[in-house]
Amino acid sequence: MSTSGIRAYGITTKATIREVHHFYGRYSESYVVVEFTAADGQQITTDVTDYFWWPEPQVGGVTELLYDPADPWNRVLDPRVGPDFLIPAVCFVGALIFAVIGALYLRRLRAIR
Repeated sequence: MSTSGIRAYGITTKATIREVHHFYGRYSESYVVVEFTAADGQQITTDVTDYFWWPEPQVGGVTELLYDPADPWNRVLDPRVGPDFLIPAVCFVGALIFAVIGALYLRRLRAIR
């Protein structure tokens, strides 16, 4: 299940933070280890790399997570983290604006000649 699939069909649960591995300046390598009980009663301990780092997580703290019931050990995310398509969408819009401005500039240059 993709990230958008987890957002649409995942199960929300409360998890206890067991470990915090925050590598300052390298958020892509930072993660938390959480423990929660899945809907089927299994006790799950897993790493969460899609985690929102504000406020700073604390060991023993409780956080809300979304997980894929088919794979709760590997498909877990923090629902506060934005959708994974946001950055490419912003880049696309920026490139589109740049292209329009460039086309208008070239058209103006041709009209002057």
